[in-house]
Amino acid sequence: MQLTSRSPRFRHAVRLSLALVAGFGVLRLVHPQHGYWILLTTLLVCQPSYGATLARMLQRVSGTVIGVMAGWATLRLLPGASWQLFLIVLSGVVFFAARLRRYTLATTSITVFVVLCFNQAGNGYEVMWPRLLDTSIGTAIAALSIYLVLPDWQGRQLDQVLSNTLRNHARYLQQIIAQYMHGKRDDLPYRIARREAHNADATLSGMLANMLREPGRQQRGNEDLLRFLTIAHTMPGHISALGAHRQAIGCAQARDTVTLAGNLVVTKLEQLADALLAHAAPLPDSETVQRAMPHAEGAHDEAVRWMLEQLSLILAQRDRLASVARDIHNG
Repeated sequence: MQLTSRSPRFRHAVRLSLALVAGFGVLRLVHPQHGYWILLTTLLVCQPSYGATLARMLQRVSGTVIGVMAGWATLRLLPGASWQLFLIVLSGVVFFAARLRRYTLATTSITVFVVLCFNQAGNGYEVMWPRLLDTSIGTAIAALSIYLVLPDWQGRQLDQVLSNTLRNHARYLQQIIAQYMHGKRDDLPYRIARREAHNADATLSGMLANMLREPGRQQRGNEDLLRFLTIAHTMPGHISALGAHRQAIGCAQARDTVTLAGNLVVTKLEQLADALLAHAAPLPDSETVQRAMPHAEGAHDEAVRWMLEQLSLILAQRDRLASVARDIHNG
């Protein structure tokens, strides 16, 4: 359900709509006939997050300035129409080639394209200042909208993202433990759990990157978050190591031992996820859990001993995450 103020898509839709309405109002006041660059700039610059909008705004402004300077130099140095036609085609090709990955270059190219196209009608110089002015107005409207209209500060979603990361790790581990009963099988539930665990890690990284570009008062425990991110990236490595050796365990006692230990670790990861979602400061409990864990030294099978050691490592990482999460809440 997206029709709620908690939905990032809904917030961005409302924000962008109000920004375009404001841009249209400014357009009618400033350039009632040719102010469409204001709306176009607002539409392209306004992004779902503050960090992405700030980056796109800087790229748009710098690309426009460089493009205007390059267009002016082209008109001064290459007044011939044949050269300008060649550059029009070239700048158009560069724009479409770079618009998805190198936005500054794409903006520079399309600005040169616009200047040279208008010059074919005899007003190439006249279009430069309106282009700069409209771009500046459009970026200013986008910047104000992302800051004032339903701001989507990443710190407000921190606990939910951290909880979702741990919960997906727990599901991935649960799918792996279940396969020690019947052997390795890349079925749909396993592949979905593995993909969601890696996607959750990527979401956590993206959230932290966006938070680092937000205003200082909106940031929460950046150093602790970097520690959390490092540990969270380490945990899937231990889980994937178990996933790489999904062989059915023949001995019923050994199978029960691994299942008991695996389910215990899954439960503890889910409990930590619940604590984060409830905005509570979790406490490490590794000593209590380690006493409940089966001992690897007592396992006669080398493979079972290795599995229990990996589960102990995952549990240790969980304990470190709990400590860092407590520091984030207390910070």
